[in-house]
Amino acid sequence: MQIFDHSFRPHLDFLLNCNFTGTCFQKLSLKDQQSSTPSVFCKDPIYDHFKVTIPYAGFILVWEVLFDSTCPEQAPDFLFDDDSFTSFLTVDILSQRVPSLSNWNVSNPECLSKVLQELLNLYTVHQLQRLEKDGSSLGVECSKLMQEFELDERQLQVLSGDSPILNHNYYGGSTRPPHGTVSMMFLNLEEQLAIENIPKRFRQIALQFGIREYNPSTVVLHLNPGLRYLLGQQSDLEIPNYSKSDGLPSYFRHFFKIVHETLSQVTQNYDRREEFHLNMLQNLTTLNDVSVKPLECDMPHFTSSTYMIEINDYPIIVIIRTPSYSLGDPKVFLKTLTGQTKEVSVSSSWDVQKVTQAILDSVMTLFEEDSDSSS
Repeated sequence: MQIFDHSFRPHLDFLLNCNFTGTCFQKLSLKDQQSSTPSVFCKDPIYDHFKVTIPYAGFILVWEVLFDSTCPEQAPDFLFDDDSFTSFLTVDILSQRVPSLSNWNVSNPECLSKVLQELLNLYTVHQLQRLEKDGSSLGVECSKLMQEFELDERQLQVLSGDSPILNHNYYGGSTRPPHGTVSMMFLNLEEQLAIENIPKRFRQIALQFGIREYNPSTVVLHLNPGLRYLLGQQSDLEIPNYSKSDGLPSYFRHFFKIVHETLSQVTQNYDRREEFHLNMLQNLTTLNDVSVKPLECDMPHFTSSTYMIEINDYPIIVIIRTPSYSLGDPKVFLKTLTGQTKEVSVSSSWDVQKVTQAILDSVMTLFEEDSDSSS
């Protein structure tokens, strides 16, 4: 960072460390730093030109930022890897939609981040308009979706595989979807998903369509890994097939319904696990005739707990496991010091009293079997 001009160095520090909206909360990065001052005039060049790599719609944009170290108070210029976007950015559009550029303040380290964010939002607008101008019915569906769910360009990213990269060598690292497809990413869907108290990165999903004749076979829905984790890592989660006749709004209503139902099931299962493990802890550690010591309990997730039970100086390890994301029954295992493992059979696996009694009965059986074999 020391190689950059000190006047805008705080802008870069802020940019690289902020949670830049619209990048799936991946970090932006800088590359290809250059100095606008010819080396013949400067022994130790101060860099004021660089490229920013921006994750967008599952792919990468590469934009160039051009400061002028001789006039550090001025806003930077920008070059883009998409020539059509450059043509789209008229003076009127920039003055209306990129206010942080018109009101540039070199002393405010957030300024560069705000300008890039506003430009990124405009890039989404440009991509949507491109779909409409191409006559794609997907463009009409996107407009319907945004209206019905009250989305704006800050919540949607669109990138067409038909958006050519300007000069591959100069903008190395810039990527696009396959030709003839369009990638869409939906961000910050807290209202639509009705998920509270979780990081925003869990609220992102992505779609990929055929851009000309999109149909069920060309639609790919990608769940953000965080969202899939929240839904219980369910690889068999029934995501609806896309029907062109129903359209995007209907597709998303169906998807949100499935998410709500799955989240409700996951929440209920968590509450059940928590209550079960805490009650087992209370039950086992208050037994009168047996010494029980808790060894381990997976408190944040309540998926397992381990105890040591001693009868007449005979120790046995008790392992209780509950399924993380399914509605299956708990499993109880006993392990002896000799390495023998036995699963405890319980008729009503979520009944704490019956599980406790089954554990005690199995422990006594193991104790008697070991006593008989050693005598």
